[in-house]
Amino acid sequence: MALETATPSAQVVGNAFVEQYYHILYNSPELAHRFYHDSSVLSRPDSNGMMTSVTTMQGINEKILSLDYKIIRLRLILLMLRSLTRKG
Repeated sequence: MALETATPSAQVVGNAFVEQYYHILYNSPELAHRFYHDSSVLSRPDSNGMMTSVTTMQGINEKILSLDYKIIRLRLILLMLRSLTRKG
């Protein structure tokens, strides 16, 4: 007899993805480009606040590695805490 498992909600799947993405981004940024495809676009503000975009996995990898995510770790933590507090 096979056990039936409930399909997780979109919210559960989305939260798991975000948690894994930011965990990789902070702890192993050299692997974060694997969340993307060559057709993906990654946009981030530059030092002047102007939005810049890169494409291809190689371009995305170079962009991610050029950013120091350890410096913005506090922002990530605050965003996660804000998300948790909105839940209830």
